Amino acid sequence: TAILQASSQKRRIDSKIRFSIEPLPGDDAFNQWRDAMKAVARLPMGIPPEFRKKVWLALADNHLSSLRIDWEKTKKFAFNERSNPDDNKLGMQIVKDLHRTGCSGFSGQDNDEDRAVLKRVLLAYARWNKAVGYCQGFNVLAALILDVVNRREDDALKVMIFLVDHVLPDSYFANNLRALSVDMAVFRDLLGLKFPELSKHLDHLQNAARDMNSGANYE
Repeated sequence: TAILQASSQKRRIDSKIRFSIEPLPGDDAFNQWRDAMKAVARLPMGIPPEFRKKVWLALADNHLSSLRIDWEKTKKFAFNERSNPDDNKLGMQIVKDLHRTGCSGFSGQDNDEDRAVLKRVLLAYARWNKAVGYCQGFNVLAALILDVVNRREDDALKVMIFLVDHVLPDSYFANNLRALSVDMAVFRDLLGLKFPELSKHLDHLQNAARDMNSGANYE
């Protein structure tokens, strides 16, 4: 019975998710997208991979259009080969993290070209948003985005601007990481509620690290 129910639910989802990327004209367009998004929300892996690039870029383009950004001019500035005053300092910070990205295609000894692409995107974002610059962890975000957009550097920058500047809270990547710290605290509380044994084990490791080295943190 459970198998039949699961199969029936999958058929219902599949029947609703057969939609074009461009909404149908007329009054049914909104209902079509609403049903499609409800179906996507029930999928265990979220937006299907074959749609992800186009959806992410559509959202990013809409955000940039709302700000009336001249993208060609912005792209030329962000990816210019001339050295800007802050480039050396930013480049040193970025290079420290490149080999620790851990994503397929960006780590290992034989992927210098992919890491160069990743560095260019990270430096381009730092030039775009001087208030944030480069923050540890951006390398993982940019690598994931580059995978989705098939290594297109300008598309990756678009999505990164949309994600960091618009989707995430303002102080998520500020120097004090205030919003990120709030998320971590909420996650810690949820972990204690949902997986108390794991939470206690991590607390034990944290205390052991603190005992061995004053001020140390267990990541």
